[in-house]
Amino acid sequence: MSYHLYQTKGIVLGNANVGESNRYYHIFTKDLGLVVAFAQGVRELKSKLKYHLQDFNYISLDLIRGGGSWRVTSGKEESGFENGLKDKSKLKIIASITTFLKRFLHGEERNEPLFDEILSNFSFLSKETLDTEMEKDFEILLVAKILDKLGYWGGNSETKKIIELPTSEETLTMFPQHRSEFLKEVNRAIKESHL
Repeated sequence: MSYHLYQTKGIVLGNANVGESNRYYHIFTKDLGLVVAFAQGVRELKSKLKYHLQDFNYISLDLIRGGGSWRVTSGKEESGFENGLKDKSKLKIIASITTFLKRFLHGEERNEPLFDEILSNFSFLSKETLDTEMEKDFEILLVAKILDKLGYWGGNSETKKIIELPTSEETLTMFPQHRSEFLKEVNRAIKESHL
């Protein structure tokens, strides 16, 4: 029986070990949405795939679907936001956002605008030097952008304008005067989502 090969890009959100050498991965893909994919033998020393399938990596990958589940057949790390993974405070933000994504993404539903938003924001974070307050504001703003792309945002027109702007240092300097509105709306959206 032949299987269709799906080629896409994705961000590794997390993993879970299975048996002695296998692992399941949560991967937010550009073309398929969130997939949970099995990688056989990936924890073995000889595995070439394990270095590419690290948590939070941006990757190109090949997947096949068989028996109701996904399997990773190959993967390669892409350049994008790897510098953010080397900085402890930026890594903490990326980890927090990926945990948030795992909570709010359900099933295989393509959401290319959300994928592009995450990728561009992680790239911005990895390239820019932000102080502690700006990093906190960045995280709140990105959570708001995610909630907006998923249809949970109901904030006022001013917060909506800020969400629609590309993330930049200029956007982050405007943010503090609206921080309390954003926090209030983020908390409301999370509560009403029941997730």
